[in-house]
Amino acid sequence: DLPLVDGDRTQLWRVFENLIDNALKYNPPGITLSLVINLHPLDPKRELTRPSGPIIRCAVRDSGIGIPPQQVNSLFELYQRGASSSPSQGLGLGLYICKCIITAHGGTIGVDSLSGDQNSTEFWFTLPVQQPTTATLQSTDA
Repeated sequence: DLPLVDGDRTQLWRVFENLIDNALKYNPPGITLSLVINLHPLDPKRELTRPSGPIIRCAVRDSGIGIPPQQVNSLFELYQRGASSSPSQGLGLGLYICKCIITAHGGTIGVDSLSGDQNSTEFWFTLPVQQPTTATLQSTDA
């Protein structure tokens, strides 16, 4: 029952694929992985240059090891990789590309992580809800 968003299906699929792959790659076997998508009236973290309005919020949550706070702020930068990554686990482009895709779609992307006793990580992104076209808004009076 979610509203539509304007977007490139292939590129948005790439974002989901990368977030899920990272959750599996950077955590030990046996984690719980959840995908949560819901509607919010406004994006609380939107930039002032973006129009306000309803958004879809998508999140990939895991019950894994968490991410240290000092690492969270740089995860979406070019060539950044998780601290537990080995040289064979990628170039550090995945989250940067995700940020570029979501930003190009008018959304925001981020991560909330707890490490320590309550390990969990949630990578989330928002997308603006598709606005009705002017043709839809015009009256059909005859």
